Amino acid sequence: MINLYFGFSQTKESLTELHRGFNEALITIEVSQSLSAANTSPFYDDLGIYKFIKEIEDHRIIHSFINFYIGKVIEY
Repeated sequence: MINLYFGFSQTKESLTELHRGFNEALITIEVSQSLSAANTSPFYDDLGIYKFIKEIEDHRIIHSFINFYIGKVIEY
């Protein structure tokens, strides 16, 4: 079986933003592959918190953020 994934970036105003648009579309595809594709939108603007998480390369930053802001809730 072949799985097809599509990703659409935000609209860009110039060709100088083409690289950023490509990266947004790629992030959208990677998130769709990680989650159930049937439940995800192919649009970068619809990624919500996944956009934030995916763009942070250093996962230690995510863990630090979670521990600082919601660590006590998780412990409870």
